[in-house]
Amino acid sequence: MYGPATLGRAGQGTREVSIGGTMCDSMSLPMEEQRRRGMEGRNQRLHPSSWMGRRVTRRISPYVTRVFLKLGVSANQCTVLRMLLTVGVGLAFTSPEPIVWVGAALLGYGAIVLDGVDGELARINGTSSPEGTYLESVSSQFAQPYLLACMAIGLFVGLGGTHVLVVGLGAVLGSSLAVAHTQMVRAVAWECSVQPCVRTSRSRRSSSRLVIARNAANVLLITPGLVYLPQVLVTSLVDAFAEGFGILGFAFNARLAWLTVFALGSLAAAVVRATVTVRQGIENEL
Repeated sequence: MYGPATLGRAGQGTREVSIGGTMCDSMSLPMEEQRRRGMEGRNQRLHPSSWMGRRVTRRISPYVTRVFLKLGVSANQCTVLRMLLTVGVGLAFTSPEPIVWVGAALLGYGAIVLDGVDGELARINGTSSPEGTYLESVSSQFAQPYLLACMAIGLFVGLGGTHVLVVGLGAVLGSSLAVAHTQMVRAVAWECSVQPCVRTSRSRRSSSRLVIARNAANVLLITPGLVYLPQVLVTSLVDAFAEGFGILGFAFNARLAWLTVFALGSLAAAVVRATVTVRQGIENEL
């Protein structure tokens, strides 16, 4: 979903923070101060956010954070809540009914919001820790492959056929490679103090075709900041009102057709990104 966020230890709720030398309870922070502290360090080189994350999700999350501060929910407790919500969303995706998928996709966005809330809680309360960062990173790497696997199960229940399981396996593998690639690039950049390359107007013009292709692929495969939930939502709505169809004798519907394109695209992207990283350097990835 987003990049790693620093989290606090479980059991730590609100605590006193300083504003201009005056101590006050974190739940009493003015909204602007809460937002500033919660977003501190976000959108930096090793913690980039998508347009959707900056413009929409990060505008919603501070209000959820404020509720959690008043309830005394710690950062790690929020992470566990997000993991439980993700598990529930995945179980919903095992249903073959497209309407159930619509609800699961909407609930999935709630998990994305909580992905930002846990880090905000840790930074506001000053409870950031390496253990919390590890927990958040593990939960993020678990979420995408798990949800895709559940989708494959739901499609298999509805359509049957070994081809569904093959597509699902490809989607899980491609997603796992994408997450692992991002984590490895950030780890190497941090370890070796790699600086991002300077992108000039000339370099932007020379790569305009690649940018167009990447943006087109994002629309079809994955929307930055929302992962693949919009595509799942649209295809589920299509399946709710349209009949399935066959391709080369195999049963398909809109959801499986998208998942097939996602699997092929993510596997191809993994190879391309790895090749570009080796040939042009990690700094081009940052």
